[in-house]
Amino acid sequence: MKVGILDAELLANRNHRFPNLACMKLASYHKRKGDLVGLVLNYDYATDFDRTYVASVFTSVAAAVPSDVVRMKHVKIGGTGFFFDNAPRLPSAVEHSQPDYGLYDAWVESRLSVGISPSELKYYTDYSVGYLTRGCPRRCSFCVNRKSKKSAKASPLSEFHLNGSRVCLLDDNILACKDGYDLLKELVANGTSFEFKQGLDIRLMTPKVAKLLQRANYSGEYIFAFDNIDDASSVRRGIQTFRRYLPKAPVKFYVLCGFDGQDWKDIAGTFRRIEVLWENNALAFIMRHERHLTAKPMCRDIYTQLARWCNQPQFQRTTSFRQFCHKSGGRAARTLRSFEKHYPDVAEEYFDMGFHRPKPARKATAVKVQPAAERKARLAATTLIHGDCRKELKKLKANSVDAVITDPIYPEINKGYGRISEKDWHALMQDVVTECRRILKPTGSAVFILQPNYEKIGKMRLWLWRFLLSASESWNLVQDVHWFNPSAMPTCCANRRYGLLRQSVKMCVWLGEPDCYRNQENVLWRESDSTAALNWEDRCLRSVPGGQTFRPGRIAETAAERGGTTPFNLIPISTAKVENNGGHPACTPSALASWWTRYILPENGVLLDPFCGSGTMLAAGLDAHARKVIGIDKSQNYLSIAKKRIGEN
Repeated sequence: MKVGILDAELLANRNHRFPNLACMKLASYHKRKGDLVGLVLNYDYATDFDRTYVASVFTSVAAAVPSDVVRMKHVKIGGTGFFFDNAPRLPSAVEHSQPDYGLYDAWVESRLSVGISPSELKYYTDYSVGYLTRGCPRRCSFCVNRKSKKSAKASPLSEFHLNGSRVCLLDDNILACKDGYDLLKELVANGTSFEFKQGLDIRLMTPKVAKLLQRANYSGEYIFAFDNIDDASSVRRGIQTFRRYLPKAPVKFYVLCGFDGQDWKDIAGTFRRIEVLWENNALAFIMRHERHLTAKPMCRDIYTQLARWCNQPQFQRTTSFRQFCHKSGGRAARTLRSFEKHYPDVAEEYFDMGFHRPKPARKATAVKVQPAAERKARLAATTLIHGDCRKELKKLKANSVDAVITDPIYPEINKGYGRISEKDWHALMQDVVTECRRILKPTGSAVFILQPNYEKIGKMRLWLWRFLLSASESWNLVQDVHWFNPSAMPTCCANRRYGLLRQSVKMCVWLGEPDCYRNQENVLWRESDSTAALNWEDRCLRSVPGGQTFRPGRIAETAAERGGTTPFNLIPISTAKVENNGGHPACTPSALASWWTRYILPENGVLLDPFCGSGTMLAAGLDAHARKVIGIDKSQNYLSIAKKRIGEN
């Protein structure tokens, strides 16, 4: 019997880069039966066979298959393209046939002969393809597995793996399978180079799995998905867990858009997911559902430009969405202007953010509201305590907190929360430091953000240095760190009459054991795009007064590979940004709070702020993926504001 195998994706796109597994299994099955099997490269040839199989993965491709071919009696159609979630399974004898990896050989040769790069055809020539598991319990409404109830073992590796070839796995969700870890462990122990084409479920990433992948001979980039903003917390945790063991592994996230909605809300949600990924040093890859074509022309064009921008990593890394559209010009620039005119809040929020640049400041009145599920999770992870911190700290368990970061009251200053003398302040801080040391875990540390003040113009009070000396002698000063505010306004002492300098530096007194936890990778210094570009091209040998030599280009290469350069102990953070601090008279800048929580608070750790005020530090801790944050303050009013801000951040 003559059997024809027709891969509809191949006919729809001659540059298609992936073989159809069902086609290869059908070819293998019929060859074992002694049938003559051929790959059909034109619908007109479908009649030349006794039986022709037409397979399609994508609905848009299946819809383009000529109807007269589909109606032929000797033609059998199959695949998710034709049947979506109702696609019939292959008979067991076919399903468990080793794929015929030679099915596409003649076609591959023809593509190579016209100059197609071998690397573009690698999945036809260098890989074995198959499933270790099938199914997924997530039941996402947009997925072909939406009727699936679980992930279960499908085939052993030996069934589809040819010795010497790499392995491309098409598993739907191997981490959801009860045997998934053991299958992965066997795959890693085998030493075979492999990859997951469909990706892994980042929400199920655990230290155990990440540590196993660290030893794997993994090929290409790791692929994950971020389909719903309500999953933001679990996605963040998964990325942080993954990055702890594979900090330099290439990562890409599929970001679905245009499914649940085809309007500005869905577009804003897409940008928000991109922002979450960027915060965790991961790139997005936009996947537009076919429903996006039903959107109004303006929104439909925004989806198009989003995909053009994100799906080219060099643009996503180096330009904002606004810059990309302006550089593209024409329709892209017109679409940007039109959307911004109709939805200025979305444009202001997201159009100027960059991959390694903080998002521009918004007006204080613009409050970003989290989805209900995320707000509920943030509030559930927050403990607010009303009372005197000296008394309340004694109630907390020893070795229960990972980091203490606080901006306490200063002595001899009149504020809305009162004034305290130097003597009383030292007594207070001695008790606070003692209790914080007791409460902290052995790897934990504490940071107290302090700024000296004047007894009179030209004479500084010495309370800060006395505290620094006392705390350092009784505990340990990990490093001298300072916050520099480049936008600090001149006070009266810096006017022409007195001639002193602006007070623009605060001391961050960092106390802990010498080997306390810190994660430098989370606070690497990132140059502007223009400076980085100049340094990248600078290959000249430079020297410094001490005699050491260096090449800026080599440093730029290392920084690009690492994601930034080692930060200084002078942290430059401006307070020019207008923040909604709830009316607190001495609110810590959110950027400074974010810097410290990212640096010394481990993932899923517990953060304590004994002078929490309106909750800036607590919100930053949750943004840094704290499992729990604890705030203490004497003002019930400020605690109420903190609760509201934590729910809105």
